Amino acid sequence: MTPARLRPLGQPRGGSAARRHFGVDAESVTVAAPAAPARRGEVTAETVRRAAERYGVRF
Repeated sequence: MTPARLRPLGQPRGGSAARRHFGVDAESVTVAAPAAPARRGEVTAETVRRAAERYGVRF
C-alpha cells in the first residue's frame, strides 16, 4: 500500500503531467525508442525529429 502523502505516477489527477515531465508517457517513450539507434548512426536524426514533432514531445 502507498502512504497517503505519496501519489503513484498512474494517479488520475496529475498523473499524465508527471509522466510527461519524467519522460515516461507513451509519446515520450515512442520518441526515445529511435534515439539510441540514431546516436549510433543506425537511423537518421531526422527520424527522431519527425517522431518528436508528430507526438508533440520537446527535448
